[in-house]
Amino acid sequence: LLEDSADELLDAHVAPILEKAGDQKAAVKDELKVYLLGSFGSAQRLDYGTGHELSFLAFLGCLWKLNAFEDGEERAIVIYIELIRHLVLTYTLEPAGSHGVWGLDDHSFIPYIFGSAQYGPAISPSDPVPTEGSIRSSPSPAKVAEKATVADYKDTNMYFSAIQFIYDVKRGPFWEHSPVLYDISGIKDGWGKINKGMLKMWAAEVLGKFPVVQHFPFGSLFRWEADPEAARKGASVHAQQQPVARSMDVPAPSAASSGGGTKAPWAKAGGAGTMPQMQAASGVPSMRAPWAGPSRAAPQATGSGRAAVTRGPAPSGMPQTAAPWASAQTVSPPASKGIPTAAPWTRKNDQ
Repeated sequence: LLEDSADELLDAHVAPILEKAGDQKAAVKDELKVYLLGSFGSAQRLDYGTGHELSFLAFLGCLWKLNAFEDGEERAIVIYIELIRHLVLTYTLEPAGSHGVWGLDDHSFIPYIFGSAQYGPAISPSDPVPTEGSIRSSPSPAKVAEKATVADYKDTNMYFSAIQFIYDVKRGPFWEHSPVLYDISGIKDGWGKINKGMLKMWAAEVLGKFPVVQHFPFGSLFRWEADPEAARKGASVHAQQQPVARSMDVPAPSAASSGGGTKAPWAKAGGAGTMPQMQAASGVPSMRAPWAGPSRAAPQATGSGRAAVTRGPAPSGMPQTAAPWASAQTVSPPASKGIPTAAPWTRKNDQ
């Protein structure tokens, strides 16, 4: 129903704003429509979460950028929150990406930001945003655990209204089904401190989570671009553990330049007179076979079963690593002279 009537709703309520866009009227309307349709949950998964709530906040942000609000009209966000709760209860919308009992709330987050800001100290244009304290008429944050007090403030504050919705859909002690909100209620520095913490948590748990922002569309009003004044973050733990890519035109460091290495002793560029690398580095003599050196002789089998020495360097200066009788200069393998090469019990004639 919303998809069918979205164009008519935008034409009826934001037509003056769209007219100011001039040639970009159609593009701006399409952008607003995408954010509006994304504000009411997923039609495929039948769920609703903070990502859809973020889409509605982007919808309001677009209208604010287009100068659609007069002073006080931004309070209409309360109507959206109440409508969403009605839809959640009517269609049993599942939480989208909920953290379960250890999450702040199964469906919403921004009511806690706006509600705590309402009870925080007044903001002046010249002073920075206060990070502690409360206005005099505000209730104590600890009152969220008292159902009677929550019912008294739910109609005038979005924070207590969100707490009341939790009482409506969950049973049991408050500290048991909402431990995070219960811990927040114990803050002694007032609603200003709570509001600052909520903003930090929202940035980390909503804007900072890929499963949430991967569905967020960007356009002309909210563009995909880097903030030049934003602090550059260091590499994540996962990125720090990755190997460093080496450019193809940069040669690999040699053992001679690094003072060591893990190359095999025969991989050195030196000739036969050079000391094996392991012996040069550690003083431990090389454990290569005597016939593996280029100046050594390759053994050859004789009729007596013993290996005879035949002079000849190893091919290509590489050590001979095959068995002595596998050399190209070898004529035949060593004779057995009656010595069995199989286990005695494998002979068929044995009893």
